[in-house]
Amino acid sequence: MKITKLISLLLALLMITSLAACTQPAAETPPEEPPAEETPPAVEEGIKSGTYEVEGVGFGGKMSVKVTIKDGKIDDIEIGKNYETNGAGRVALEYVSQRIIEGQTTNVEAVSGATISSSSLMALVRKALEEAGATKDQFSEEYKIARDIKTEREAEIVIIGAGGTGLAAAVTAGQEGASVIVLETNGFAGGNLLVSGGVYNSPEPEMQAKQGIEDSPELFVQQTLAGGDNIANPELVRILAYNALDGLNWLKELGNEFEDQVIQAPGALHPRSHNTTAPLGSGIIKTYLEHIDKMDNVEILYETKGESLIQEDGRVVGVIAKNPDGSKLTVKANKGVIIATGGFSKNAQLVMEYRNAEKWPLLDENSVSTNMDSIRGEGIIMAREIGADVVDMDQMQFLYLGQPKTGLLSGVFNVSAEVTVFVNKEGKRFVAEDARRDVISSAVFAQEDGMMYMLHSAESLSDPANQLNIDGIPMKELLDIGAYGWKQGDTLEELAKEIGVPAENLVQTIAEYNEAVDTKNDPFGRTLLNVKMEKGPFYAIPRVPALHHTMGGLRIDTLARVLDTKGEPIPGLYAGGEVTGGIHGGNRLGGNAVTDTVVFGRLAAQSAVAGK
Repeated sequence: MKITKLISLLLALLMITSLAACTQPAAETPPEEPPAEETPPAVEEGIKSGTYEVEGVGFGGKMSVKVTIKDGKIDDIEIGKNYETNGAGRVALEYVSQRIIEGQTTNVEAVSGATISSSSLMALVRKALEEAGATKDQFSEEYKIARDIKTEREAEIVIIGAGGTGLAAAVTAGQEGASVIVLETNGFAGGNLLVSGGVYNSPEPEMQAKQGIEDSPELFVQQTLAGGDNIANPELVRILAYNALDGLNWLKELGNEFEDQVIQAPGALHPRSHNTTAPLGSGIIKTYLEHIDKMDNVEILYETKGESLIQEDGRVVGVIAKNPDGSKLTVKANKGVIIATGGFSKNAQLVMEYRNAEKWPLLDENSVSTNMDSIRGEGIIMAREIGADVVDMDQMQFLYLGQPKTGLLSGVFNVSAEVTVFVNKEGKRFVAEDARRDVISSAVFAQEDGMMYMLHSAESLSDPANQLNIDGIPMKELLDIGAYGWKQGDTLEELAKEIGVPAENLVQTIAEYNEAVDTKNDPFGRTLLNVKMEKGPFYAIPRVPALHHTMGGLRIDTLARVLDTKGEPIPGLYAGGEVTGGIHGGNRLGGNAVTDTVVFGRLAAQSAVAGK
């Protein structure tokens, strides 16, 4: 649009100049000169045109890129096979590609929150340029994108964080006609929802009845409270459970798609989990962003970090933030500020300050996490600075589905407890696969090297060429290269050899499991006993417990208002999602986090817009 305006301006100036020339007195006609030859575009010497395909390693693993060079210029960048995070690393690859082509340099700005993916792409393009004959000095000049930097902004609602909660709040407030500014630290939206399982817990009578499942909001309340050791605030849990279906229907109305059957997510304790058709939580984020793009009253400021809250006469009236260039930005909120910055799993200092050493004796500064790197509890910190109260900060959850080195969930095929068996390095089961997350994680920690293998068989993984893992990648592709540590064998004996466990143990383990499916009596207490493991090939992937969710956070009331240490609402300040405490207690049920983001993100927006 800017280019179009510039061209229009130049044409207008040209017309004015032409008209002015027509009104000038006639001048003596100079002798005709031969037309000047057009100057060809500058071509970098020694660089050969062509398409160069290069391979390297990104944040998620192997990555290939095709770079087209034309007349000494970078003409096109095509991202090939890669295992970068959906909605984060892959978005960064698109942004960085555009910046490289615009600036004709590999020295461009990385996308905040995906610096490894960004840097990897720059290195691969540099590699392709060198193959084309470029020197190290060519295509190396620093390029910065143009940004609309301001020192002051204003809206009715200001939201800190563009993750699941923040975007749910933004869409809700926008639908109600409020002007909204969202501040996001990263160069993309999505937060932890991008690296979550993307499942949403809610009773859904019609769908569950078709599967013979009995459920109700009240049962949801009871299981959430009991599953969290009755530590959570019952009033907040009731809001979660009784508004879950309305939130699910709202997501569907926005256009988000879910599978046509409910499952029981890992640690969910009941089959009421609705799985999105898109990988992880990317579908929900995409749906939000598509609606925000159509809203003139909602704006997201990326790479803009909220740093402190502004108070006037005890009321929160805005946020002090940092612009992408490091300058100060004051954002005034005429109706309210909503904190939606997530938990603090990536803040080792906070984790160690509040950790429960008795419950998690192995938790330390080096513990891996499933979370995005930006999840550092900054919303909690800035709210505490103005007197906000916190609750349940010592309640932290490990999830047993992390990658051994990074902790991320990427790589797994099917997270449903119904279709997998867990074995240790001895090839033996050691826990009920449908147990609570903290129970399973503690059991995994107790095994050799604190790890396990998730097993699948052809009963659930019958068509690897067409079945996708949770990242949306065909399983055959992962199996062929052994990505994420995947191993396979036509028989259990072959699989045992691949993962280095005693074959006789693994064969006996699966025989005993299949018998438990027949008898509906499992020695480990597993109740999901519907799918046997009799048909090969058999598959395995290594997993470890990773810090997944911090159940503690800002204390809120039933209107999502942040409370101070005296239990009084702080005027103008609201919060929702993982930044809050009191909803999940001592252990969050699998699938409840996404429900939390929707229910309390919407509630916070509704309360802020109404001035409650």
